[in-house]
Amino acid sequence: MALTYYSSPQAYTPAYNDQTIVYSSNQVAVADFKYIVLVQINGGITIGNDILPRPDGYLVYDPREIVQNYITRDYFNPTSVTCEYAYGKSCSVVITVREYYSGVVQTTSNVSYIAFDACLNDDDFRAYNYLNYVSASTNVKLLSSVNLEYNNPEILADVKNDIWIHFFRNNCTSIKLRVYNQLAVLQGTITLSIPTTNNFIYYANIGYKTLVSNGYTPLDGWYVEVAILNSTTVYYSSTYTFTDLHTKYDKYTVQYLKRNGNIQRFNFEMISSITLNKKDNTVRLNPKRLNSGTYSSNSWDAEVKTVSTKSTKQIVLNTNWITPEQLDALEELWDSPVKWIVDSNNVYKSFTLTDSSMSMNKGFTDPLISMKITCEYDVQETRQRGL
Repeated sequence: MALTYYSSPQAYTPAYNDQTIVYSSNQVAVADFKYIVLVQINGGITIGNDILPRPDGYLVYDPREIVQNYITRDYFNPTSVTCEYAYGKSCSVVITVREYYSGVVQTTSNVSYIAFDACLNDDDFRAYNYLNYVSASTNVKLLSSVNLEYNNPEILADVKNDIWIHFFRNNCTSIKLRVYNQLAVLQGTITLSIPTTNNFIYYANIGYKTLVSNGYTPLDGWYVEVAILNSTTVYYSSTYTFTDLHTKYDKYTVQYLKRNGNIQRFNFEMISSITLNKKDNTVRLNPKRLNSGTYSSNSWDAEVKTVSTKSTKQIVLNTNWITPEQLDALEELWDSPVKWIVDSNNVYKSFTLTDSSMSMNKGFTDPLISMKITCEYDVQETRQRGL
């Protein structure tokens, strides 16, 4: 009578990657032997599974299909100017393994971990170490690239860019933003309080909307020093600079969900074009009878009547010249399941990409690289009937 534990997910693991647990028992030869696996999410309902051993006697079980259903993004509010709990972006998982034979439950074993909103590619997941993503005792790890974007030593944001960060709090109590003008003169300090529960993901906008709501409208050359801290101990720090992307075209920013769970941005500043598509549902009605008793119709009456009209909007966006590293980063935009276009009024509109393929020119034959995407807004407009 013994269960032998072999492996389970790391203490914090991506919810959309493998979460395999492996056990064995020395009693698999008993006639009525089976493994019983119980999965409990966030301390709620327990989901049970009776599993027969593999031919080699092992239990190999992956609860991913259960766990990922508890990951949601209803928390996200693009108008937020505070630090808030990203409810549904992570969940606690407890898996109980039991061996059953001779009519009763015998040995029981438990494993537990936190699953969070991430889906790493195969290469990254093979080398996955949660300490690279989760805040430790001496620092806060953002669920984003180093220095917020594309590993650049100096981070530039358009003057109207929202900059979203997601992180596990690690006992930190506040985010401080020190705002400087282009002459390095301190304009003021903004403090965002962090809620006080560990093991959950929090998010904050440290960009345009938060600055404006606190009385600072960023101009070209302004920069912000970011610190995530507990009292006077700083666990994360970085700096980003605002720049005015001078262009004769309308500027659009695309915000999109990255594989590691953060929301990333990219600016499309070159010429864009908009296409409207519509679909009419019609019926053909008999002509009206005029007062004279004859069957005829007025010249302004139509036999074909429009019952409903639905229209969708597509917009084609173009980048300026970009580097091969930026093109690699934009691969996540192309296959991201959650994307928004942010217009010049900082209004977020969800969209899907209609492009079924993406060309990855690395710049070896042509050093000038740009990217074009075709976006269809997810909102369908309707019109009044023609009847």
